Amino acid sequence: MNNLLKTVLIILISSGLSTLLLVQLNKTNPDLFSFIQKIPESWKGKLIVRWIVLMILAVLFSIIVVFGGLDDTIGSIIIGFFISFTDFIFKKPK
Repeated sequence: MNNLLKTVLIILISSGLSTLLLVQLNKTNPDLFSFIQKIPESWKGKLIVRWIVLMILAVLFSIIVVFGGLDDTIGSIIIGFFISFTDFIFKKPK
């Protein structure tokens, strides 16, 4: 299997599973994510803010991967989690 295809599939699966996990955690224990209410409502739903936060997390993660010596599979799983976490934080409330 192509290495790029493998990485993309792992990111997609990890992102989907992380989204399910975060939604279930929010349903069972809403106080766990109380810091989300501190984010201004005008920031939620804006793609530029979401991408800025995602890029900051990606840079931090890249530093950890390079200096920690993690392999591509673990890195892909963590990137999938970061993507779903930023989507979860900055989703516009219904």
